[in-house]
Amino acid sequence: MRIVSVVGARPQFIKLAVLSPLLRKKHEEIIVHTGQHYDFELSQVFFDQLAIPEPDYFLGVGSDTNARQVAKMVAALDELVPKLQPDLVLVYGDTNSTMAGALASAYNKIPLAHVEAGPRSYQLEMPEEVNRVTADHLAAFLFCPTPQKVWLLKLERVRGKAVHSGDLMLDATLRFLPRARENGLDSKWGMPPGEYIYVTLHRAENVDAPERLVKAVRILETLKGPVVFPAHPRTRKRLEEFGLLPRVQKLKNLRLIEPVGYLQSLALLDGARWCLTDSGGLQREAFFLKRPCLILRPITEWTELLQGNLSRLVDLDATKVKKLLSIRKEKRNYPARLFGNGRAAENIVRFISAL
Repeated sequence: MRIVSVVGARPQFIKLAVLSPLLRKKHEEIIVHTGQHYDFELSQVFFDQLAIPEPDYFLGVGSDTNARQVAKMVAALDELVPKLQPDLVLVYGDTNSTMAGALASAYNKIPLAHVEAGPRSYQLEMPEEVNRVTADHLAAFLFCPTPQKVWLLKLERVRGKAVHSGDLMLDATLRFLPRARENGLDSKWGMPPGEYIYVTLHRAENVDAPERLVKAVRILETLKGPVVFPAHPRTRKRLEEFGLLPRVQKLKNLRLIEPVGYLQSLALLDGARWCLTDSGGLQREAFFLKRPCLILRPITEWTELLQGNLSRLVDLDATKVKKLLSIRKEKRNYPARLFGNGRAAENIVRFISAL
C-alpha cells in the first residue's frame, strides 16, 4: 500500500518518528512536510534527533494567517497528491497541516486516516478544534489515543471507523526517555534536578491577547525556586511587542532559554518538580512521567488527565497556581493504561495492513 504522510509541526514529527519505521516495514510511505514550522528549532532538529526519514517533499509554506496557510497547503497538496496516487493519506493531530491533508484527500477522493482522533474542547474559536473536527468527519479511519475518544466520536456519528489504538506520544516517551536521560540536562541552564519548575507557553489564545499574556507573566512572577522557560518564537515575539519581555528577563530565579528539541524537553520534564504548560503534548508527557502538571488553560481536550489529581486546570490564575504549588503533600493516583501500553504504532500498522 502506498501511504502519504502529511506533517508540518513539532508534535507530528514526534509521532512520525515512532510510526514511520514500522509503517515502512510493510508499506511504501511518502513523507510530505508542509513547512508549517520552518524554524530549525521547531522542525529540522526533530528529524535529526529522532532519526526520522528525510521528507520526500517539502512544500515550504511558511508562516501566515490560518486561512492563507491552509489555502497554500491545500493548493500544493492538490497538485502533488494526484501525481503520487496514494492508497491512503495519513494526518496527525490538529494543526493546519492536518486540515490541509484532510481537505486534499477528500477533494481527490483518497481515503483519509487520522491519527490522534477524537479530542474535543468544544470551542470552535480555536483553530485546532476546527482542524480536528474537520479531519475526524472526513476520515475513513480514526485512530484514538483513549477509549473515551472512541466514545465521543461515536456520539458525533462520524462516518469513518473509530478504533482505540493507544497514544503515539506514549510510544515516543517510552522509546526516547532513555536517550533523554543519557544526554541529561544542559549544564548551562543551571537547573538542579527535582527542584525546578518547567514552564512552556505558546497557544495563540494565551500569547496573542495582551490581557492573557499579562496574566501569564504574573504567574511567572509568583513562582518560587528555580524556573526554566524555553520561549517559543511566537511567545518571545509577543512578549517584546507588548513590552513584557523586560519583566520576564529581570526574574532572577527564571532561566529564559531558546526553544529546545524533543530530547531536551523530555529531559527537562523528567527532572522537573512541577510542569506548567498550555501544550497538549506536554500535558500527556507529564502524565506519563508522573510529574504534577498545572494546565494553563480553562479547558483541556485531555480530560482523562484530570483523574487522580496529577494534572490540574488553573487557566492563568496566579492565585490558584500559587496555592497548588504550596501544597507539600497531596495524594495523587495514577490511572494506569489510560493511553494504552506503548504499542500504538504497532496497533495502527496492524489495522492498516488488514485493509
